[in-house]
Amino acid sequence: MRILAAAMHPGPAEAIAPVVSRLRDAGHTVELIGVRNDTPATRNHGGSAHLFERIGVEYSELASDGYDGDVVQIPDDYADSLFDNFAPDRVLVGCSMDATGEFVDIEDALVHVAARRGVRSVHVVESWVVWYPRKSGILASAYAVFDRTIADVMAARGAPSDAIVITGNPALDGYAMPVSGSRTSIREQLRLNGERLIVYFGQARTPRSTPNDPRTLGWIVDDLASEDRLIFARHPRDDRDYTEVLARAGGKLLTTDLTSDEVVYGADVAVSHYSTMALKSALLDIPTVLILEENDILDLRRECGGYPLSTVGGAYEVNTAPQLAALLRQELSGKAATLRAAVNVDGRATERIAELVLR
Repeated sequence: MRILAAAMHPGPAEAIAPVVSRLRDAGHTVELIGVRNDTPATRNHGGSAHLFERIGVEYSELASDGYDGDVVQIPDDYADSLFDNFAPDRVLVGCSMDATGEFVDIEDALVHVAARRGVRSVHVVESWVVWYPRKSGILASAYAVFDRTIADVMAARGAPSDAIVITGNPALDGYAMPVSGSRTSIREQLRLNGERLIVYFGQARTPRSTPNDPRTLGWIVDDLASEDRLIFARHPRDDRDYTEVLARAGGKLLTTDLTSDEVVYGADVAVSHYSTMALKSALLDIPTVLILEENDILDLRRECGGYPLSTVGGAYEVNTAPQLAALLRQELSGKAATLRAAVNVDGRATERIAELVLR
């Protein structure tokens, strides 16, 4: 089969990349489109291209054929040209978060044209917070979703229940079994010798849903103990100024060229709002703290009775600076066993989604 695939942001890219590789290994022709985030047009969006490069999955840039328009308002004629040139039998896309429902990024554009042309499309929804109904009414043929919680939320938001299939997230297949062996190496590279390493994983800037990372990072900085060390893993789509808050950390701040997926293995505590890295750190049995302020992903928390990662017992949750300070003074433990059981991380998500595409 000929399969046209795309992702805009790194999270969706990480979710569909294993499926693309599986389909290619099985002999199918997959044209994969990625979006950079190093140009004026893509600075606040994109990033999938860098992820594909880093993990070694062959792709074509959205701009490789001369397109230089708005990456969140892809015109129909451009999307139609992709179908005319490639003639896909199937479409596979990730799901980049847009709470406004107004974007028509490369993922939405391909789903839209696929529906119009009668081509089966599979939309991979890899986390709890990313899917919102589109104001255009775009719907895929099938949705491969992370777990039952997001399936129920999507159905309540208007996705057809009979199109939703619970598959898990292919990016988490490697977390199905406890991972060991990397901690010592990472901590040696960071020159740590008994200090407690706190890693703060930053959040992307998105309309209506951006946490106040400069403030909450400051909560941690101001409460660091003498033996603590801090690494701030800034999200690639966050251009806010952290100069002042990081200066307050002084010699306790560590800098590194390690990626978030590498540095997490050396962490004693991971802190974030609701990033994918928080989920990964929790699955690695690293004590993970979620800072959820009053307006953070409020709609999802209302629909789910809280944020799923904490309500299933996979992470600690705090809502204020005093709560965070009190928690960080405690002896924290990992919750991976509880989390894996709750969200069915079993190592077979890639296989299930590949089958769903070919169905």
